[in-house]
Amino acid sequence: MPLVIGLVAGIGAYALELGQLSKPGPGLWPFILAVMLVACSLILFVKDVRKDNYEKFTGKTKLVIYSIAATAVFIVIFKTLGMVPAVVGLLIFQLRVVGAETWKMSALVTAGMTVAVYLLFSLWLKIPFPGLLSLLERGCFHV
Repeated sequence: MPLVIGLVAGIGAYALELGQLSKPGPGLWPFILAVMLVACSLILFVKDVRKDNYEKFTGKTKLVIYSIAATAVFIVIFKTLGMVPAVVGLLIFQLRVVGAETWKMSALVTAGMTVAVYLLFSLWLKIPFPGLLSLLERGCFHV
């Protein structure tokens, strides 16, 4: 499964335009990560692994499926509303549902990470993100 995900992600990232190392395009880092995922998957696929090294399916296995679904929802929210609501939603879900953290800890980590991501990508790197809230922030769309 990680091999398939890596291949699909690599194809998608390549379609975004890779650019150059000196001037990276939007698909460069996702492409690099996808290549790393494919490489690790191939190593695990080829390597002789004993059966007892695998985790058995349990009731908690569904949390992995929830995380994959949450990532898909993150993408939709990211594209429609922007980065901040997508990051907040994903982090709260992952911390509360998957990680079983308290509301206080979830809120603190989510607030800190959202501010950090916003400062890093929007203000420092000046990366324009899609979404309605991003358009409002840039003043491109007046309500």
